[in-house]
Amino acid sequence: MESIQYYGPDAFWDAVCLLGAVFCAYRAIVAKRILSATIYLACISALTSAVIYLLGAGRRHGIIGRGGRPGCAPAGKARY
Repeated sequence: MESIQYYGPDAFWDAVCLLGAVFCAYRAIVAKRILSATIYLACISALTSAVIYLLGAGRRHGIIGRGGRPGCAPAGKARY
């Protein structure tokens, strides 16, 4: 008998965000009004950024809380 694979809550939220993005993409394509299409495109952008964040972007290399890109001086400390 095969065991059931458990992926965890992270995989669930990734799938929910990706399915939401696909749904919003479909709605943006079939929308009759430009305002509706732009709202759906904004939802796609928000869901895509949520997936990228959930995948670990921002936690790598200690970027969060440092105030800039890796290798950049923090605000107020200029390199000469």
